[in-house]
Amino acid sequence: MENKPNSHTEKLYRAIQLTRPLLRHISAYVEQELGDSGVTVGQRAVLEVLYTDGAMTAPQLTQKLELKRQFVARMLAEATDAGLVTQQANPEHARAHFHVLTDAGHGAIARIRDHEMQKLLELEALFTVEEIETHYRVQQVMNRWFADRLTTPKP
Repeated sequence: MENKPNSHTEKLYRAIQLTRPLLRHISAYVEQELGDSGVTVGQRAVLEVLYTDGAMTAPQLTQKLELKRQFVARMLAEATDAGLVTQQANPEHARAHFHVLTDAGHGAIARIRDHEMQKLLELEALFTVEEIETHYRVQQVMNRWFADRLTTPKP
């Protein structure tokens, strides 16, 4: 039997501890739902950023996704090989080209997002509008709070 938290700090601590299994469950569920789409969870993340934010360089994608450069490069290479992403010249940097969705990539991520939004209606029904707004705000504040406390590694 789990002990109930005896303070708001303890409850916050336990809520933070739930983040890791929640992220594992979300990733596994997304992977399951992607099914035979031919898109991996990592590729999906890259496609979604390009879908919502438009053309980006690899460093911009890396920063937006807050992932390792090597991982983003691998996802871009896989998505390019699959015909979902292509490169365009960047007039400001000859070596830092833009990555953009192909028609196939745009269609794939649009279908994936539409499917996910339909599925999320079931989850949304479990909460009030106020609870969803509060959750969104709490997630934003916690993400920023922890990010602001990271120390920059020294070269």
